[in-house]
Amino acid sequence: GLARSAEAQRLLDKALAQAPDGLPPLLLAATLHLEADRGEEAAALLERAVAKHPRDYTAHFKLAQAYRRLGKEVEAAEQVKISEELKKLRDDFTKLHEQAADDPLNADLRFQLGRTALALARPDLADSWFRMALALNPRHAEAAATATTATPPPCHATRLKGPGHPPPRGRP
Repeated sequence: GLARSAEAQRLLDKALAQAPDGLPPLLLAATLHLEADRGEEAAALLERAVAKHPRDYTAHFKLAQAYRRLGKEVEAAEQVKISEELKKLRDDFTKLHEQAADDPLNADLRFQLGRTALALARPDLADSWFRMALALNPRHAEAAATATTATPPPCHATRLKGPGHPPPRGRP
């Protein structure tokens, strides 16, 4: 009831105070604002979430919802576009992961997983996949060049175009 709601809000406020840029509490607080028809508050939290977590599909998707409720259709459409591109990257990552499980000696698949992890702003995962590619094929030039210098590309919808991977290093 009401007591549980108040306790949940208190815990959420505490989580936001401890981690003001933490994705889970930002998303939860924004969702509660959306459910209470407080679009401005939800949008402000989601804009912060997108700024701090630019490759999070859910943050962009929920921001599109908030913008729609506020009548900001152009902004909503841009957020939908970004969220769809991020969802495709996540789906690509899942498919590549399944293929890698079925083909444990394929260095190229592991390299592609690394590139996709980079596009998802997960350099920690990317580096692991690049190192696995090198373990399988020490002469894998692209993996060798990328393994120690992996940084996520800037978050911009145009950088997410193409086959779901950032362009090779050194190309615009």
